[in-house]
Amino acid sequence: MDDLDRLLNDVNECLQEIGILENEPVRWKEVRCVEASVFRSPDGESAYSAVIAYASPSCERLPVEVSELLRRRGWGYVSVRTEW
Repeated sequence: MDDLDRLLNDVNECLQEIGILENEPVRWKEVRCVEASVFRSPDGESAYSAVIAYASPSCERLPVEVSELLRRRGWGYVSVRTEW
């Protein structure tokens, strides 16, 4: 399994671990990571991003909590965004 597949799986595990967050506009039965990517930061370092579907772009807590759980799993900083 390559890093991007592992990141996608880890994001989905984090979503299960977090459970339902009150007042977050999310379709909780459908929410999942649909994209993981790697990019080069301006200083040449590798960085990762993940896209979570079935969650409003206005979600505030969900991306922060997922990013924090990923950091605890050893990913460092991962940019997490949500989309319907």
